[in-house]
Amino acid sequence: MATFGLTNISNGVFMNRYTLDNANVQSNEKIFTSANVSNINRKWSRTVLGDVYAQTLYIDNVTIRSNTGQVYRGGVVIAATQRNFIYALNASNGTVLWSSNYSYKWQRDSSYTSSNISVTPDLDYLASQENVESYAQYRDIRPNIGITGTPVIDSVAGVLYFITSTSEKSTNPLFPTWFYSTLNKVSLSNGAHMPNSPRIIGGVKKSISRYWSDYYGTGFLEAINNNQRHFKSTDFVNGTPYVIINSNASNLLFNNGSAFISGYGDTIDHSSEQRVIFFNPQNQNQQTGLTLSRDRNNVYAGWGSFGNTGYSFGWMMGFNTTTLSNSGIFCSSLGGSGGISQGSTKFPIDSYNFIYTSTDNGIFFSHPAAGCFGNAILKLQHVGSNLNVLDFFTQFNVTNLNQQNLNVSTGGITIIPPSDSSYERVLGCYKNLKMILLDSIYLGSYNSNINDILSERFIPTDVDVNGSNQETFIAPSYFNNIAYITTGGNGGGGIISITVTSSNTLEYRTTSTDNITGNVGAPVIITSSNSTDINPLIWIASQVPIGDPLAQTGSGEGSKLFVYNNTLTTQHTQINLTSSSYSSFKLCKFHNPTIYNGRVILGGSDQVLMLGL
Repeated sequence: MATFGLTNISNGVFMNRYTLDNANVQSNEKIFTSANVSNINRKWSRTVLGDVYAQTLYIDNVTIRSNTGQVYRGGVVIAATQRNFIYALNASNGTVLWSSNYSYKWQRDSSYTSSNISVTPDLDYLASQENVESYAQYRDIRPNIGITGTPVIDSVAGVLYFITSTSEKSTNPLFPTWFYSTLNKVSLSNGAHMPNSPRIIGGVKKSISRYWSDYYGTGFLEAINNNQRHFKSTDFVNGTPYVIINSNASNLLFNNGSAFISGYGDTIDHSSEQRVIFFNPQNQNQQTGLTLSRDRNNVYAGWGSFGNTGYSFGWMMGFNTTTLSNSGIFCSSLGGSGGISQGSTKFPIDSYNFIYTSTDNGIFFSHPAAGCFGNAILKLQHVGSNLNVLDFFTQFNVTNLNQQNLNVSTGGITIIPPSDSSYERVLGCYKNLKMILLDSIYLGSYNSNINDILSERFIPTDVDVNGSNQETFIAPSYFNNIAYITTGGNGGGGIISITVTSSNTLEYRTTSTDNITGNVGAPVIITSSNSTDINPLIWIASQVPIGDPLAQTGSGEGSKLFVYNNTLTTQHTQINLTSSSYSSFKLCKFHNPTIYNGRVILGGSDQVLMLGL
């Protein structure tokens, strides 16, 4: 592989949802206008190894110089696939500047070739669960699980961070499969690993003998529910993160200290009163986009479950960007479930550098020391080696919401500007289309009678949304006092806009009349020529309800691109992406398009597609 020099990284799309606040706004779009978007057409497509769930990233006007004198000047598209490949593509024609497979086995053993690389079949994960039948309809990620969370670019250092999932077959009959979650830091110039990369986050052996009842008092628990499924400490790769809880359920330890960050099972004398929850990559789905801190010293990632099923815990981890070692660990639900999925949305960071997340259905205890934050919105602070919960909110009827599978982590959280104070506000939407507005200085905590928050609005009371059984799986997008959300359900759904007033109320505004989304909705992208543009464009790339409603890609005319005016009353264009004119392109679930100065970049099933004028 040639050595390249990379310069002039100053403009582009470097993270999931464009900016740290998750508003999903490209506020410097100088090319696309309402007058010309109807002329959008295919520029090129590139076949890649693996489906592209992660948002593609874009580096504008970069210079790459090889050690042989070859020079490339122009835009670069970065695409990550579910077979653990990263591609750097020429933005003009889609040719490959460099690509590499980052499966952990491939990185360790150079004898592996493209014909026998280790990929991670989804059934390796799903068949590992005791209740295999419950996974029969799981189709969120198929046929492989590799890089799901969107990578993040450090434009100053010229590096890319991403996390891979890998399963590796073993010759040991007792442990036929190993599972790894691995953090990677590579050069954008040629994909080569930087110092300390790759870094194993955690690993576990899949054992054919899963129950260790004799280890209940002194061993290592992966779950603390009634099923009491146990693992011996030797099942886990040395270095796997864990948290310690007390055996007395009334005295659960909410422990985020350096003791378990620096200690890895063999360095702590575990008494019979302690139980340990190891991070288990076999059951944890790394779905959130990666977040790079403002000071560039830490990168954050989150893990949830596969389809909100099985034995899983919500994890947020910070990693030092130099050493790649754990700089902070937070487990959101020591009682099980309560995962962090967020529909692939990254963790937003506010102007005071507080980090926000939302959790899936799970056990919730009103006392923070219990460490059980199921179905909640959390505000965390990274201090030293600790990720501490400073504040939280969950609804008064959280138990009923859990029973109905109506959580707040299906889409994630958006930070929006303040109304009349110096503190930003927090915008989220529950799966049942209840939008909530919180004050970042006091999220609302828990009140058994009311929700003590700025405002809330149950959208179906305002409008008869398209289709039936309407829900949302997408974080709100926001621009100039208007929030946008998409709905999905049987028969599809559409876009809804809500006005966020200066007096902190949520007022229904408009709804698209077209049936344009599939059963899970789609992210809304907003483009504007500047931060005060009064006529922004509203975009979605959607799987409309054609074919199998559970499939991650549509069939027939199932993938389309739509562009609307900001009131949703005019549809400027509609493009059938699955037509032969667009290389029969099929979108992947939750994929967030990248739009930048006359380019629309989409990831799909084994393909990257570039559109333009």
